[in-house]
Amino acid sequence: MIDQSLIQEGEDGSLSWTYGGDWGDEPNDGYFCINGLFQPDLRPNPHAFEVQKVYQPLTVIPGDLDRGEIILINKNSFVSLNDLDLNWSLTRNGHTDQSGELTIPAVPAGGQEKILVPYKLTDPIKEASECHFLLEFSLREDTLWAKAGHRIGWEQIQIPTNGPKGKNSSDRGTETIPLIIHPRDNLLEILIPGTKLTFNTDTGFLQSLEVDGAPILMGGLTPNFQRALDNDFIVENIFPRLGRLISLNRKWESARSRMKLKDFQVERVNAGSVLITALYQIPQSQSPLRLSTRVDLKGGIDFYYQLRPRIEMLRFGLQTTLANTFLDVEWFGRGPHETMPDRKKSGVIGIHQRKSDDICFPYIHPQENGNRSDVRWVRFLDGSGKGILIEYLESQFFSFSVWPYTQEDLLEAGHIHELPKRENYTLNIDLTQSGVGDLFSIIYGKDPEFRMRKGINYQFGFRIKPILG
Repeated sequence: MIDQSLIQEGEDGSLSWTYGGDWGDEPNDGYFCINGLFQPDLRPNPHAFEVQKVYQPLTVIPGDLDRGEIILINKNSFVSLNDLDLNWSLTRNGHTDQSGELTIPAVPAGGQEKILVPYKLTDPIKEASECHFLLEFSLREDTLWAKAGHRIGWEQIQIPTNGPKGKNSSDRGTETIPLIIHPRDNLLEILIPGTKLTFNTDTGFLQSLEVDGAPILMGGLTPNFQRALDNDFIVENIFPRLGRLISLNRKWESARSRMKLKDFQVERVNAGSVLITALYQIPQSQSPLRLSTRVDLKGGIDFYYQLRPRIEMLRFGLQTTLANTFLDVEWFGRGPHETMPDRKKSGVIGIHQRKSDDICFPYIHPQENGNRSDVRWVRFLDGSGKGILIEYLESQFFSFSVWPYTQEDLLEAGHIHELPKRENYTLNIDLTQSGVGDLFSIIYGKDPEFRMRKGINYQFGFRIKPILG
């Protein structure tokens, strides 16, 4: 249930969480005792919300949704669902359209009841891109174990709509104002109103993005195949020599460092649009890695990323540096807490807000953290309202995470207090990652649906739109 850690006071009076070996204890199991649902101070780890969700004593299945019919099922073996209130809301593209409250009947143990929720499927809802129906069940009165209003379970149902199911890069018109392309030395500058993009022609990567003269993305938008997840290193920690030989992280770290730019093309599609294509030779791929960027005067920058690996992957994404002035994050996807591919049932699909420093999660033993799954769009804004919007393309959602440190910092730090706070943020934009897994998956392998298998053509796209202050 709880991470087994003690607080240790340093010579400077600072306090830090510890684990095996930090007190000179031999033998020890290192950080293997840091595997609870809650931290030592009872702060829930993100996976605590997942356990709460899958252990909830009720479930809901849709009935005739045109009539607002749902079927409530009591999963308890002996206890009825009595004294519960139902709070419901209907959202259109993440925004609340209708909401209300109902008192539900006492459903006997193992039984089920039909409930009619009085929402209306109006034309705007039917034409929305996405419509979700959220049902939250809470206690009507105080009990010995919880106060009135405590939520004991929830479900979210997607309502079928007639609206568009995804964004396409071809849905923008052509401008007559010329787009400016300025090559100099090993750089290629592209200017559109209020925005400057700089590409490095030696690497093929987007090197920087500026809006109204202020830097937003810096240090390159580069492929990222690694992650700093404890479960990925268990075999390596127990059997160092064997682990290093079979480590997917090490193989993909090598692939990233050895990738070579084979071709870099700039094509002016028309007066208001340019297409940049970079092809890379990469050791662990069956075909060249392709990174395409389309820029046009509508203010949109479309990125497409494609790879067919010849070995299993842990992550497929891009990584860049985000300026430290962009403190406000808002996204439409699962949240509000961290979710992963095999740990996201507890994430409500909606519009969530956090500060950049609060996106990450302080695991006692530093590792991969802060991922948000099934993201439709995310906004990063500064105090003046300036920033960028990143949105999915071609009906394929993405994931993102933001850290006030680097991935190398995560891989090297042994304790949370050893992580530095860097000047700027690390921003990850991923199609997906392999599942987190558990001890049994280390022994028997991960479930097939949560593995990134070799030979599959992985590809995704996203659009970046500058937000002018």
